Amino acid sequence: LLKVNRKYEAYLDRMNEIVILLPKEMQNERKSFFIEHVNGNHPLDIIDVLDIGSHIKYSCQHQLEIEFGKTVMIVDENGVSTDLQVGAVIRTNEFDQMFRYDGDDLGVTYKKEQTLWKVWAPTATAVKMKLYQQDKQQVAVYEMERHENGVWSLILQGDFKGFLYTFLACVNLVWKE
Repeated sequence: LLKVNRKYEAYLDRMNEIVILLPKEMQNERKSFFIEHVNGNHPLDIIDVLDIGSHIKYSCQHQLEIEFGKTVMIVDENGVSTDLQVGAVIRTNEFDQMFRYDGDDLGVTYKKEQTLWKVWAPTATAVKMKLYQQDKQQVAVYEMERHENGVWSLILQGDFKGFLYTFLACVNLVWKE
């Protein structure tokens, strides 16, 4: 899946700031947005509205701690929802501090009895590892487990010397290998 069909787009640009790009045909005078949450919808405070041609740009603030690694939904006053995409937040100091990883064990750690795979993908909501034999015939696809600092890992028992692998990460609802 390379493109997601969204009615409108929402981006996390700072830890407490969400930018929403709304097609003009969805605009109304009472526009409001919420973060869907298990404890009920939390309203976004609209702090700026800007006409940018075919869309209206809403800059919004919120007080919730956004949980990375999970799909967060934004919903408008009519119940139309979209996923909150990772935006410019990845270029902030707060993001760097939250997901800093000082380990030296990313990639593969091989032992004859077991192999450990690790990848740093803090914005991913899911990560998989594809395993191939040396002839490039696919053996299996495994779900990886998320840990602190956005590191994902997988341990397989057995001897995987000479096997090939690739990682797949789901970011903003799109899988990339």
